[in-house]
Amino acid sequence: MNSVKALELQDLAALHVGHLIREGEPLGDYVGWMLGQVLAAKLQQSVLLAEASGTLPPENHQVLLGHLKPTQGIPKLFCEVSSVRTASGDRARERLGIRELRFGDIFVGRVRSKVDLSKFRLVVSQTCDLLQEKITNGQVLCVEGKGAEVVASEAELVRATLRQLDDKGSTLVRLEGDRYYQVEWAEENLVSIDQGALKRERGYSYVGRLNEIYALEVQHNALNRLSRIGVPVKPGYGAVFGVFHLRVWSAKAEVAALARTFDNKTVTAVLRPLPRNQVAILLSMEVKKWLVEQLTELRGSELFPADLVTVADDLVQSIGADQDFRFLCSRSKKGILQLGVYRDAVEDGRQVKKLEWLNKVSVSVGAAPLIADVSQAQGVRVQLELDPIS
Repeated sequence: MNSVKALELQDLAALHVGHLIREGEPLGDYVGWMLGQVLAAKLQQSVLLAEASGTLPPENHQVLLGHLKPTQGIPKLFCEVSSVRTASGDRARERLGIRELRFGDIFVGRVRSKVDLSKFRLVVSQTCDLLQEKITNGQVLCVEGKGAEVVASEAELVRATLRQLDDKGSTLVRLEGDRYYQVEWAEENLVSIDQGALKRERGYSYVGRLNEIYALEVQHNALNRLSRIGVPVKPGYGAVFGVFHLRVWSAKAEVAALARTFDNKTVTAVLRPLPRNQVAILLSMEVKKWLVEQLTELRGSELFPADLVTVADDLVQSIGADQDFRFLCSRSKKGILQLGVYRDAVEDGRQVKKLEWLNKVSVSVGAAPLIADVSQAQGVRVQLELDPIS
């Protein structure tokens, strides 16, 4: 304290001209910071405090806490240390009509005269960038926070203070006299706000400036989350397919002349797992168009089995009528893969989608995952075969 008091007028002028005038910081704030640093250094150098800290046995604090009532001393002390409303900032607000923004400033949303506890904002843009107008888009970067009122009992306030010490991103602040609030900073939620709204406190009220240690911790955690390198999210598909085959079988054997193949060197279908041991086969628009064209052509062939004409017509109608058409696939009790489609139906006067399993239509997906240990379909049928892309 004496060292700070010993500073003369020319020393303060030298600080102001040589350093503060460029930084834009008030002389009072800087001298206050210097006093805090000197005080911390003196306390660390104190032999008396060092010896006193070891005079009590380690179990004594437990005995004391068991017999003494908690007080508001520690919470009030930490509130004063955690955030402060600087006199220089309030004077500038009164004199200029606006508040100069600095790193660590806390604002809370305001609707008329009421405080919006879900709208705390912590300024994390650097003070030098704000004061020297290096941010040219008029915005300021903030971390969002939400507050909850803490019951002003000694026990609850001590608990909130300990939470601030233990939990990252938790701050105990005091508003409106002796009302305390615990603010949880959502470090993953960064928001850009117009500087003018905060400077003129339009829709916001100024709370104070968060202690630099806590503000740096919130800023570091938020920017660290933002700078994480993401990894691709694996799509929820069990398999993808390239070549698509359409084959026709009579009661005795395959009609080889009616076989057709679609291969555009890209993904033609995907297999997506569903509940109840079912999978969906999603077809590309190109494959659906190709299927409609091929089935329409094949049904008119003399070689096409008569038993499959209505099957082909039904498939053409189903695929063409629904832009979001997909097959449902499940293993039957006989171990054969069966295909189903959703059709429009009316139940209790309501339009619904109802699953209908198809007859004489089979599918083969090769060695695709999710579907294993299946038996080969037999008899007259239209068979769809998909080659997995490995």
